[in-house]
Amino acid sequence: TPKTSIASYWDGGIPFFTPSDSTNDFFVVGTEKNITQEGLASCSSDLFEPGNIFITARGTVGKVSIAGRNMAMNQSCYAVAPRKNINTPFLHQCCVNLVHYLKAKGSGSVFDAIVSNDIKLTSISIPPLVLVGKYGNLVSSMYGKMLNSVNENQKLSELRDWLLPMLMNGQVKVGDVEENPDSYREAMAAEPEYRKKK
Repeated sequence: TPKTSIASYWDGGIPFFTPSDSTNDFFVVGTEKNITQEGLASCSSDLFEPGNIFITARGTVGKVSIAGRNMAMNQSCYAVAPRKNINTPFLHQCCVNLVHYLKAKGSGSVFDAIVSNDIKLTSISIPPLVLVGKYGNLVSSMYGKMLNSVNENQKLSELRDWLLPMLMNGQVKVGDVEENPDSYREAMAAEPEYRKKK
C-alpha cells in the first residue's frame, strides 16, 4: 500500500482494490480509495487489467471479484490472471471453487486468512481446453451483461450522489432532471471533483 502520509500518492484515477471493496457482484469497477501513477510506482502492486481476478486473503477472507477496469490492489489480496486458452469466466469459477474447498477444509477452525501455500498445494481439475473454450463461448456474453449492469449502477450512483445535495437545497427540481438528464450528466462530468474520481 502506498504511504497514506504522502498526499501525491492518493486521490488519483487508479482504483486501489482492498478486501473492503468486495461486493456480491462478480465484477468490481470502483473502489473506496484511488491512487495516482506516482502512488502505483511507489507500491509493490502491478496494474491489473480487466479480467484479472482478486481473491481476498485477509480481513474479509475468501471473496472473489473480477476487475472490471484497470486497478491496483493491496497486500491483503491475491490476483489471478487468465492464461492463453483459459478464459476469465472459467478461471473465475475455478477461484470460487478453490475458496469453497479451502473453507470446507478449514471446517472446525477459524478461516481467517489464505496463505500462498493454500493455493499452491491445492489441486484443481481442468477439463480439456476445447471444453474450457466452449464454456467461455457459452457464458462470456452473460459475464459481459453483468459487467455492463455494474458499470451502469456505478454511473447512476455517482449521478445520485452529485444531484442529491442540489435537490435538497433547491438548486434543481426533480422535473428539471427528468426533462433533460443528459445535460446533468455532462455537467457532472465537467465537475473537477467528479473528474478526479474517473
